[in-house]
Amino acid sequence: MARPSRWDDVVRSAARVFRRRGFARASLEEIADELGMWKGSLYNYISSKEDLLVAVVKVPAERLIADVRTIRDGEGTPEEKLRAIVRCHVDVLVDIYDFAAVYLYEAAASDLGEQWRETDREYTSAIQGVVEAGIAAGDFRGDRDPHLMTMTLLGALNWLTRWWNPQGDLGPEAVTDQIADTVIHGFAVPAPVTAQT
Repeated sequence: MARPSRWDDVVRSAARVFRRRGFARASLEEIADELGMWKGSLYNYISSKEDLLVAVVKVPAERLIADVRTIRDGEGTPEEKLRAIVRCHVDVLVDIYDFAAVYLYEAAASDLGEQWRETDREYTSAIQGVVEAGIAAGDFRGDRDPHLMTMTLLGALNWLTRWWNPQGDLGPEAVTDQIADTVIHGFAVPAPVTAQT
């Protein structure tokens, strides 16, 4: 059986198998079969199945945190930044669905170490910073808890892997717009009610 030409092939195959089977049920033999190689040859690349899990979740984690840092530190209103964060999250699902699904399903259930917990905290904190900036600017409601607002948005985004098919009828633009509109409308300061004459 042929060896894969690149480490990336091994990680992509692991992502597909972990998404289909779940990390606990997936075997190295299934990953090797996906690659078209002998199971023993995998040990030229890894020392354990856990090594592959870390490699898989690293791909979306690093992309998301880098994109969110750029959005947070860039130009734009808090509303524009939240819309960009939603789009960034949806784009990751479109581009690397298997990796993102494994990250969302498995990272929370597995102890991947302090580095990964810190990455998750930073990602949440960066988004919460945008929410807090919107509150400070008077664009978002000051009578709502910013952490709860942040987790509401992340919950909506993270749950996409449970029901949304990026190749389905509901495309990325529609998903981005509807999630952003729904969340931002809920965050926004209500317009003053004017008396009717």
